[in-house]
Amino acid sequence: MLRIPHLLIPPKPFDPARAARVKEALAEQGFVSAEPLLDAVFGNSAFLGRLALRETGSLSEYFAAGPQIVVNAAILLAHACAHSGSEAAAMKELRTAKRRAALAIAMADIAGLWDVNKVTAELTRFADACVAGALRFLLRAQAAQAGTAEVAEEDCGLTVLAMGKYGAF
Repeated sequence: MLRIPHLLIPPKPFDPARAARVKEALAEQGFVSAEPLLDAVFGNSAFLGRLALRETGSLSEYFAAGPQIVVNAAILLAHACAHSGSEAAAMKELRTAKRRAALAIAMADIAGLWDVNKVTAELTRFADACVAGALRFLLRAQAAQAGTAEVAEEDCGLTVLAMGKYGAF
């Protein structure tokens, strides 16, 4: 099991009761940890608590292998949506990838494992994978509907302007 270094000054949970409720719900799903980072994460972010409850496996993987492995897997899932059988399936895969990446990136940031440049770079890398996977799915679907050959992304005539976290790198 990967040991996550302790924060020099861990954020105190704003809502310790919420942190306890999330940890109790996680225990019901089979995930138990005394890691102090979880109190800081769940006690200060209801959103991250909800993500952890939906992505308990990714939370376990975070502590077993580290945040980079979780983010890399989320990126692979985002790219894989290009081969989904339906738009609904592609959207579901992208939402799952987003939850996993958001949880891992936020926890690495809160734990002090990654500096702001690394956090922003990973957010950008993940956003790029989502755009690429979604675009590839749409190009494949359009080619199938039109009965034509697939068009490569660089030849499709679309331009993506990156702004915010995506445009930071």
